[in-house]
Amino acid sequence: MPRPLFVLFAALLLWGLLCPSAQAQTIRRVNNNPGILPVPGLVYTTYLDAENDAVDGDIILLEPSGTSYGTLDITKSVSIIGPGYLLNQQVSPPADLRSARADDIRTYPWVVGPIVIEGVTVNFACQLQGSNTTFRGCFFSYEIRIGAPSPGIQNIRFERCFLNGAAIINASYFVFSGNEAHNVTFSNCILTGNIANAEYSNPNTGWLYEYCIFLGQFTYAAPMAGAQFRNCVFYEISSSGYQLSGSFTVLNSVSNNADIPTGNGNIRSVTIDSMFVGCPLNCPSFNASFSAPSGYTYESQFTLSPNSPALTAGPGGTLIGLYGGTNPYKPGGRPTYPEIFQLNVAPAASSTVPLSVTIGVRSNN
Repeated sequence: MPRPLFVLFAALLLWGLLCPSAQAQTIRRVNNNPGILPVPGLVYTTYLDAENDAVDGDIILLEPSGTSYGTLDITKSVSIIGPGYLLNQQVSPPADLRSARADDIRTYPWVVGPIVIEGVTVNFACQLQGSNTTFRGCFFSYEIRIGAPSPGIQNIRFERCFLNGAAIINASYFVFSGNEAHNVTFSNCILTGNIANAEYSNPNTGWLYEYCIFLGQFTYAAPMAGAQFRNCVFYEISSSGYQLSGSFTVLNSVSNNADIPTGNGNIRSVTIDSMFVGCPLNCPSFNASFSAPSGYTYESQFTLSPNSPALTAGPGGTLIGLYGGTNPYKPGGRPTYPEIFQLNVAPAASSTVPLSVTIGVRSNN
């Protein structure tokens, strides 16, 4: 059996054994690596073919690959699951260090969800016009455009995501006039890009940022009218600052400058050397190559240091930032599903010499 097909068979078997809750759903695997042969209703080489066959509630698994899966046009209430990101930096990495990349992700107003996207890397833009959509453990490199015409969209969540230079925008001139987006939550995320609302008159409500680390800045003066920031860490990497203004609330948060308001449990002008374990070696290492100080990964350097005021800045003296709350950040965005971390397949076998295979698997729960 060729190695790619054997790996595919092993992964399918593990899913069947370790994911009994998925038995009522159809698991459709997408693998665009060379040598993969489609299996009707089960294995595909393009996302489009898998989604065409899918029905609401199905799971679409994007296999690790060196080639992008292109645009993911999501027209059904499905779950799309990839292997995570920055896998080569993880303390206990999977056997395959490649991610599952998409160029763009698009949702539409007529798809009411729920839609779940987990462990996927997005190269370019997301255009979100469908409600009830959750991104979990995803990596974004470009713009996330959120909103649809009145009455708008509802219930968009980003959990444990890494927004690397990705601008979060609700801007009418991008798609439609008068876009609205309500009940949008960013929880336990790293945000290194800009947050902008280019049309202040849009009635966006219920925007919440909790347990996040902000490494970028807010532009266009208003980071969403009525937005709430709670239990967050703000780190200024631009001389122009955060430019926070407008009707927003900041609660139980820490900043290394004076740009966040006083009161409400906020702590301002904290020396950055005391904030993260990655300091003062490199405070912290913000760079496109995702390198970090010796002994740390790019993500682990954002763990709060033993003397960080953020350790007790939360409600009741609890910690804030990425690893606070009930849903702490999970390095690498690896989904809570079976993962092969060891795979050794003998190069050859015969009628007299059996094929020697060693597989190591963990649940990642």
